[in-house]
This record gives sequence, C-alpha cells and structure tokens, in this order.
Amino acid sequence: MGTSSIILRISNPIATGVNDHNRIENEVAAIIIAREALKPKAIVPAIYGWHSSSGDYGWTLQEFMRGKVLDAPYEAMSLKDKQNIVMQMAEITYALQSFQLPSTVTGYGGLDIDAKGNIINGQMTILTPGGPYPTYRNFYRDMLQYNLADADKSPVLEGWRPNGVRQRIDRFLADGFDKVFDKVEDTEKTLVHCDLTTNNLLYDDDTMQITGVIDFDFAFIGGPADDFFRSFHNIQGQIVGPYSKNPVKTSLRKAYLDGFPDLLPEDASKTPWITAKIWEEVLASKGAQRPSTINGFAELSSLHWFGVDLCPFVLSEPTCIARRTEEQLKSQRDDAEVLVVKYLEGFGY
Repeated sequence: MGTSSIILRISNPIATGVNDHNRIENEVAAIIIAREALKPKAIVPAIYGWHSSSGDYGWTLQEFMRGKVLDAPYEAMSLKDKQNIVMQMAEITYALQSFQLPSTVTGYGGLDIDAKGNIINGQMTILTPGGPYPTYRNFYRDMLQYNLADADKSPVLEGWRPNGVRQRIDRFLADGFDKVFDKVEDTEKTLVHCDLTTNNLLYDDDTMQITGVIDFDFAFIGGPADDFFRSFHNIQGQIVGPYSKNPVKTSLRKAYLDGFPDLLPEDASKTPWITAKIWEEVLASKGAQRPSTINGFAELSSLHWFGVDLCPFVLSEPTCIARRTEEQLKSQRDDAEVLVVKYLEGFGY
C-alpha cells in the first residue's frame, strides 16, 4: 500500500533547553535505526526528506502514521486491554535494546549523519553541546556538569554556593563520582527513545494494536537503563530517584529493584501496583533488560536524578521564576537544597 499522507515537521530554533546543532540529523538517524530494529512491524515513520537545522529552520518530511494517540484511551481501558498494550511496549523495548547499532556508532550521546550518509555519533538534542562521548562514564559525568552549569545561571539557585553545598558537590564530582560509577557494569549501547510513553504511541482501537511509535526528537545512544528514567511513566514503569516524596512510586522503585511481593497492597494504590507488576512480568517474558537485571541500576538512577535535582526547571527557567513570589521561591529552593544534600550524604559527601 502506498503512502497517501505525509507530515512536515519544522524545528523551532529558539526552543528553550534544546540543542539545535544537529537536531534534525539526530531525529532522522534515530528513526532509521528504530525502523530497522522494529522490522517487520512498520510502526516507525519513513523519512522522505530532511534539511539540517544548523543555522536555519530544519525540517523533516515523514510518513503519516495511522491511528489514534494512545494516551487518554489507555487510561480508560480494561485491565486486559492495558495488558495487551503493555505487552506490545515490552516488545518494542526489547527490540530497541537488542538491536545491533551501525558499526559507525562507536560512542554515546546524540546521532549525526556524515557526508557519505553514515550514521555516526553527534551532539545530543537535550544537552548543549552534549557530546559525543567516548564512554558511558563520560556521558553521565557531563550530564551532572551540564545541570550544575545551569544552576550557576539561576538567580535562585546561585550554583548552590550558599551554605557550603557547592563545595560538597565539587568534592563529589572530583573524588566521588568515579567511585559510584565503578559499580556500573560496562553496558551495551542502545537507542534510547527518551519519551516512550503512551502519548508518543498510536493505536488502532479496533484491533488494539500499536500502529505508530513517534517523536524521536530527543533520542540518543545510551544504555538499557536510561529509558527507565525517561519513559514508561504512563504505565508505572518509570523508576524515580531514591528520595522521591511519592510513597507509591518509592515502593514501586524498591519492587522493580528487589522483586515484587506476592501479595500486592490492598489500598488506593492497588491499580498502579497491578500495572507495574504486569510491566515487570512482560519485560521478563520478552527477555528484555529491566531494573533488576541491569548491574549498577540503582547507582545510575541516583546519578540521573541527582543531576535532574541539581537544577529544578521551576527554579532555573526565567518564566517559571517570574511567576513565583519571593516566599515561594525561597520555600522551593530550601526543599531542593534538602534533596541535593540527601544525595550528597548518600554518596558519602
């Protein structure tokens, strides 16, 4: 069947927090890899043309994928239908994890396309300059340093210099980071979608089959752990940090790492527990790597969320800051500092 509809996606060069250097190339390369990984399923859009965003408005001409956005309908589905969707998401996850990347992709970070059409490593769309990185360790270290640099720019955070917190952060980066990362096993490089959630999936409501996986704009090359920090939150599969204030998600984190109890809690949080256990079981049945099977996952989780909490968006983005009173900003900053200090204490600093 031929393609009758196409989509023109145009990048926004002034988007906040986005690296436009090779943004289009990154998306195109990620889509090419994902299409190969998910064959014979034709659920990733074909690319018919593209123009680099470097110094200009970039664009891609993509296949229009049939189906409805899964986000809202998923919430209203029966448990049986949710299980069917989650099973398909596990198949997608396993396919991306296990796919052999092109030999020209030798490091971590974003993707680019060279003059010969080869897919190579490049800068990340979500970090500036954002790589590429020769090692996974370099990748994680730079994420922390990038967020700390953003905290330096915030008039609220002030780079965490008050109360001596910055000195502790600097000591950890200089002396403690490598000790934590030493507990992380060398990992196979994998394509990380970075937002694999029901709002980026299309489905056929007659067959209940996923018909499209879309929006690879933020995709990058990382390890199998990384999508568990950035994706799957709609199906209770996102792993929060060790100091999350959400008691249900904190309990789910422990279950994903240490094993689910035979008897699930009989309270208002039962539905998240059921969905989460289904996700764990279908990942296992498909042979996919998951938090309990990835060595060093807990350490990676702590490093990832420590980086996120070093520079909370609401305390660094000018528009968010402008909408808050001084009292609100002080209260939120105090809470954020308590959290950062918890991480540092957990790391031994």
